[in-house]
Amino acid sequence: MTTQSMDIYALMQTGKPYKTFKKTILGKVYVTVLNTFSDQPEGKILQGRANTPDSLVDVWSEKEYLFFRRMNKRHLELGTLIEYERPEVVEEAKKIEQASDDELKAVIKQRFMALKNVVEKTESIPFLYRLLELARELEASEKIIAKIETRISELQGT
Repeated sequence: MTTQSMDIYALMQTGKPYKTFKKTILGKVYVTVLNTFSDQPEGKILQGRANTPDSLVDVWSEKEYLFFRRMNKRHLELGTLIEYERPEVVEEAKKIEQASDDELKAVIKQRFMALKNVVEKTESIPFLYRLLELARELEASEKIIAKIETRISELQGT
């Protein structure tokens, strides 16, 4: 595998193509693309609603981009195909409820105020029971255990 092929493969793993094109009409559109790995032309039918994976085609290198523009010149001139900028995917921050047991044990071992802050922001009773069991397992202070139990009672309304 050449260095260029490895770079393209790395881009494919991150999901960030060199360029993306989308169809602008309701019907199907036949396009010719250059296969990334075999360097052979192949056909692809774009279909479906706008901005769905079936209506988009990705090119992964400048070579593929130039080939695509040359082979699909008529579609580009008519506006049947246009370049499309994919929206940035923003990863959500991991919620405390999704933390592993080791991460929760680290939270329990923190200063009391840090733990208190986590407990007071939590709305999930099952998570608090999980945290309580880990605190008992680690033989945390009565103050920590009492705080978790108090929050559970608050959420249960008792």
